[in-house]
Amino acid sequence: MIKNTENRTVKMTARCKIARRSLFSKSRSKYRINLVPAFWQDQKGVFAPVIAMMFPVMLGFVAWGIEGTRYLYEKARLSDTLEQATLALTVENNGNNGTDKQRNKSHVADWIRAYMPDASISIRDIGVRRVKEVIEGASTVVTWRAAAKTRLDSWFSSDYFPSFSPQVGISHNAAAGKNLPGSVSGTPDMDVMFVADFSNSMNSAFSAFSHFYFNISNDHVSTQHKKISALKTILQRLAQKIYVANGNNRLGFVPFSNFAPVFHEKYHATIGVYANPYRDPAAWQEFQTWLYRNPNNRSPAFNEIIDRYSRIDYPKTLDHLFTQIDINNRIGKKDSESWFFNIPLTSNLKEFNKIASIRASGATFIASGILEGVRELHRMSKPGRKQKLIMLSDGDDDYEGFAIKKLIKAGMCEKIKAAGIEMIFIGIDYHPTLDWAGSCVGKANYYEPQTVAQLEAALQESVFHFEPVTEEMGRNIPKKS
Repeated sequence: MIKNTENRTVKMTARCKIARRSLFSKSRSKYRINLVPAFWQDQKGVFAPVIAMMFPVMLGFVAWGIEGTRYLYEKARLSDTLEQATLALTVENNGNNGTDKQRNKSHVADWIRAYMPDASISIRDIGVRRVKEVIEGASTVVTWRAAAKTRLDSWFSSDYFPSFSPQVGISHNAAAGKNLPGSVSGTPDMDVMFVADFSNSMNSAFSAFSHFYFNISNDHVSTQHKKISALKTILQRLAQKIYVANGNNRLGFVPFSNFAPVFHEKYHATIGVYANPYRDPAAWQEFQTWLYRNPNNRSPAFNEIIDRYSRIDYPKTLDHLFTQIDINNRIGKKDSESWFFNIPLTSNLKEFNKIASIRASGATFIASGILEGVRELHRMSKPGRKQKLIMLSDGDDDYEGFAIKKLIKAGMCEKIKAAGIEMIFIGIDYHPTLDWAGSCVGKANYYEPQTVAQLEAALQESVFHFEPVTEEMGRNIPKKS
């Protein structure tokens, strides 16, 4: 019984195997075909492939949105920066060439670095241009245009999805302009003669220091710089502005110490005052002996002796105020190797800038410089031109100091002003004992600058203060699209 049962089980197992084998062999292809619709009808994970394919594109859109907005913002910021930079350029109003060109570009670059610290900027990527335009019947307008290209590093730059380049360049431009001082229709051309103290005391520093100032080549200059160097730098910068304001303006220069050079003569001349033909030679020799024995004496007795044995004939000096005195009637020495020289009235900036080579030495005698400056102004005078005599000194006369007082008392200032010459006195870092404001130039034309900044401000005001309009700081104008 058991045996029969085992036989039936074996037979049934065998039959199942045969049946299954037969089933699969007949419907294998149909079974495979049925898997495709099943898979197609299955909804699980259906968006995964789509997202996988679209992910780089979506990431690119995100990158473009963020980076694009950033670059548009930075472009607007660059525009604002250049507008401020051009306004600053109109205020400074330098030239277009040489060191000025480099200074202008550096100026714009500094503004960009301050406003856009993340941007890379090179001087080569900055263009600055100054245009001077004369509008008939109105005024002379100066326009400054600046263009710059900065570079910014991208945040989402990649080779695997659409994005910006690793570094993106942003460009923009701006313009500003203003009416130039001294350029309003009807304003006369100027002749300005600077009579400057080049005595040894000008080699010292200011007693009260300003914070800082910049010279023409944009180098930082210490506040303890010599007064003579500060004066030269300021005069050169001022001369540039004067010539820019009006190309017909002329500037001249007379340095003085013990004496002043005489114009149009090749030797170091004299104080330019008429020699007193009535002096007693014996008395004069007595004074020379006394002076040799008392070189540092500045007592009242000294001035009394000077006055007693004066070499100056004041009436004749004033009679020859506007004409050159014959060499035989002048006081002083002839010396072809003078350490300083005059600069006649000129419209050439390069010619005026020769003041940089003049060195300071000797004592102080301002009368000599005034007389030479007045003669040159009068000799070169033309109808309709504004004439100014700007006197600068850092101390009272220590060589025949009574002379300027006697000349003023004798009417020198009134005679000069009656000839149409405006007189200005600037006391550099000292308080004069002589009342220049009350006895000669007037309160409005008297300055006592104690720092470099005050000296520059005094000089600028003394040159331009007569203008009928106030110099504007500048204004932005439409830029190029």
